[in-house]
Amino acid sequence: MSYPVLDDLTLGDAAVLFDATGPISSTYNGTLDGLTLDRAGNIYATGPGGVLVFNAQGKHLGTIELNEVAANVGWGDDGKTLYITASTSLYRIKLTAEGLVYRAN
Repeated sequence: MSYPVLDDLTLGDAAVLFDATGPISSTYNGTLDGLTLDRAGNIYATGPGGVLVFNAQGKHLGTIELNEVAANVGWGDDGKTLYITASTSLYRIKLTAEGLVYRAN
């Protein structure tokens, strides 16, 4: 779902950003769960088939496919390494996209 932030900082009416109950969910196991953003505003969400990548308007840009159900996702290391937790594994993949990484002082 997507919610616009209004001028008074309240949330506006909900809109469907992406419907994961369609063809993707009939082909793969899993549901949308953990998510993170890259610096360009793209969304990386664990879901049916692995990690689904969307632009800010909800267009499905592609999927990082896994052989098991993905649970969560986050950026690490240099900001271009995506970590994915799954049913029995931890995955690490280097990307050209750069994510938002929190660094403690």
